[in-house]
Amino acid sequence: MTVFGRHFFFSSLLLVFPAFLFLLLKRLTAGRISSQMQYRLWYLFLAFLAVPFLPLNFPGLSGLFPASALFRLSSGASSLSDTISAVSSGRSWLRDFSVSVNRSTPDVLWTVLGGLWLSGVLVMLLSALRSFWRLARLRSSALPLENPAIRELYRECLEESGISFPLPVSTTPYLDSPVLTGFFRPCILLPLSLVSRCPAPSLRHILLHELAHYQRRDNRTAPLTILAGALYWFHPVIRLALKNMRQERESACDSLVLDLLAPEEYAAYGHTLLNFAREDAFSSFASGLGGTAKELKKRLLGILSYRPVTRKIRSRSSLVFLLTLILFLGFSPALAFSPPETDSSWEPSLEHVIQTDFSGYFPEAEGTGSSFVLWNLEENTWTVSGWEDASRRVSPDSTYKIFSALTALEAGVLTPESTRISWNQEEQPFPEWNQDQTLSTAMRYSVNWYFQELDSRTGARTLQKAMQTMSYGNQDISGGLSSFWLESSLQISPLEQVRFLGNLCQNRFSLEDSHIQTVKDALLLEGSPNGRLYGKTGTGQTDGHFVNGWFTGFVETDTGTWCFASHIRGTDGADGETAAQCALDILAALGLWC
Repeated sequence: MTVFGRHFFFSSLLLVFPAFLFLLLKRLTAGRISSQMQYRLWYLFLAFLAVPFLPLNFPGLSGLFPASALFRLSSGASSLSDTISAVSSGRSWLRDFSVSVNRSTPDVLWTVLGGLWLSGVLVMLLSALRSFWRLARLRSSALPLENPAIRELYRECLEESGISFPLPVSTTPYLDSPVLTGFFRPCILLPLSLVSRCPAPSLRHILLHELAHYQRRDNRTAPLTILAGALYWFHPVIRLALKNMRQERESACDSLVLDLLAPEEYAAYGHTLLNFAREDAFSSFASGLGGTAKELKKRLLGILSYRPVTRKIRSRSSLVFLLTLILFLGFSPALAFSPPETDSSWEPSLEHVIQTDFSGYFPEAEGTGSSFVLWNLEENTWTVSGWEDASRRVSPDSTYKIFSALTALEAGVLTPESTRISWNQEEQPFPEWNQDQTLSTAMRYSVNWYFQELDSRTGARTLQKAMQTMSYGNQDISGGLSSFWLESSLQISPLEQVRFLGNLCQNRFSLEDSHIQTVKDALLLEGSPNGRLYGKTGTGQTDGHFVNGWFTGFVETDTGTWCFASHIRGTDGADGETAAQCALDILAALGLWC
């Protein structure tokens, strides 16, 4: 509920913009397109309101429409506390920098908001069901229309409307205005008083109007508007839009009736509305003749100024429909729900895997897990310790900065010759961060603001596409552009970390060699006549506790390249420095680095 609640909250905020554009478009085109098309546009709107609830993927559209990135840019859910840490050991590069992410407060907030939303939905649906039950009881007590003259008039109206289905009509003393009701078994209900006192011409107008509702299947679309109103009960713009939709439903039916009448009958039809239309209590489930006084006045003006639809109006209507469709398609990728992926991740083929046990190199504590993964690129063999942890996806934390730098170079945000970004003079938690940074210094000091600036310049759309191309973890950046990699939505397993680094070293992504070399230079930790050690630490803090420690990198020697990932997780004490020290001990034991 927390994940979807956060998604739905930000989707609802984003909905304001396209909803206002849609209402503006309808206002601008009022009287310039057909009434039928004016109402058909609402079907697109209802479909658009369903998008936040659907786990849809728009791989093509997300690249075509920049609106798809708006949600990603604004949906950050993590809050940073003042708890910071910088740990160090004998090797200066082992000093790790991290900022704590506060998790408890947002989770409680989303749970409370989700509960309030569900409560509102339940109240709205119960109210609608109550109206439905009352209408069902009213219909069950209604009597079939017996008046022969009115039955004959009704038969003529069916023929005039081109309806062959014998739609039943009944009378009841408990209604003030006629309605069409019933989803599977539609029926017209007429007030008994109306049948007894209404002159034949006016009754003909009333019957034609209700038959227009049947022709347009309004009795079947009514539940959709009820559901939309319940799901968005808190949203003033959506509620306004749905109110306008119900008003235009009646205007669309009026236009169908007017197409059957001679122009000299228009005034009489409007007179019928004034005399016999009432606002009924079942407007949600039933399609009728009524409305408020303000709505009736607007409809009367439309009736008196009605003109038959011309070819020019039809062409204009089709164009407006197409523009509306493009508008909604443009925003749909940003609104679709991306459910979190499971913890399962990519795994190498087992015939290339040697499972071993390096757990003795990692600290033992209750609630911890650890793994070490090593890939020999020349022999294509994998050595894995702690398979369960190695295949489990967790936040990459600062190890993500490797991917961020590489993507920024490929996008042209950085160049190998120019990687400097000026400090904006905002006070940072570490002295090393309070200065201009190059890629090398930002990687060495794990400067968050530098890589957040890179991602901002690169853009959510480019980052998402790069993650898909490089198969980087679960590719989920919904946690906000500045924090999705900090104990948030983006997750990756140690196995996937090593695969990413191996593909980077072998340039299986078809990237610029100079870009790869620039990133490697920034990752260089130690060098000797026998080889070079590259790597990046990462530490995840939540609520002031160290819960996620990373050290990923590779060793290059004259005899080959080995990519590795050392990972440790727990309730506290799991940090990048610990993961790095464990990795160094294992590499030394294997004779790869010391």
